[in-house]
Amino acid sequence: MKIIEEQINEKPFYSKVLAPYFSNCRIGVVDIETTGLSPARNKVILGGILFFEGERKRMVQIFADSRDEEPDLLAEYAQLLYQADVLITYNGTGFDIPFIKKRMTEHGMRPGNIDKIHHIDMLRILRRYSDLKNVLPDLKQKTVERYFGDDSERTDEISGAESVKLYNEYCAASGHRAEAIRDKILLHNRDDVVRLSNLTKVTRQLDIHKIMYCEGWPGVGNITISSEMIRVDGTKPLIVPAEDVSGHTIVDLIALDIDIPELQRLPGYESGYLDLGTERNIHFMEVNALINSLREKYR
Repeated sequence: MKIIEEQINEKPFYSKVLAPYFSNCRIGVVDIETTGLSPARNKVILGGILFFEGERKRMVQIFADSRDEEPDLLAEYAQLLYQADVLITYNGTGFDIPFIKKRMTEHGMRPGNIDKIHHIDMLRILRRYSDLKNVLPDLKQKTVERYFGDDSERTDEISGAESVKLYNEYCAASGHRAEAIRDKILLHNRDDVVRLSNLTKVTRQLDIHKIMYCEGWPGVGNITISSEMIRVDGTKPLIVPAEDVSGHTIVDLIALDIDIPELQRLPGYESGYLDLGTERNIHFMEVNALINSLREKYR
């Protein structure tokens, strides 16, 4: 098993809109390579993760020299995943995360802690909250990269399917031939992870507040609004009293003893009250800001 680390001199993407949702969170961008698509029959042979660290990015890859090394790879890789507060993937909901969990279970490991890490699947986000599916022929990562002009620095020339074939060749090869094949697989994984870390920039064109309201953010799960209350599931559940005023959900901030300048600057604020919108027109920014303010107040 080989562990490869690399410091990448690129600034992590920063957004003032996203900052309130992920302040003080350690972000890890994740991608795996496997011997096939079925976690019941195939194995993880490479795990990559890129951490946002200050003004730079740090890439770590764990490569299995043989299929028999999968248990050691998974144990080492899981420890890296646990270092993150937020995982970013591309189709991780449908592939990477369930694959990792299944393979860990097969080896008697407990993958439960992985579910506790907040997960952002960029493919899911683009499918649900963007119009790209109506513009592009598909939503494959490389297709989206090309659309946003972020493919110029991609140097790998293989697909995930080709990576599987190459690993079979690697296991039968030796010497310089084996090293050359391994380097191709590592480059494919590296480019997927690094380019995905840059693909987060597409969020500039999306309604982030709506996405966070619907998908949640670290510590915040499902949000339910009625004419009488706002209910928030998460690490610290909240129930916020509200009232219906002409179909609008209104929260009395004075009664809640909340005097926060950030809330007073919101469009829905007026004289100590916060308008969270109607059933058909929820003010996502106001709802999320209120939740963050209450979590900060009662943490």
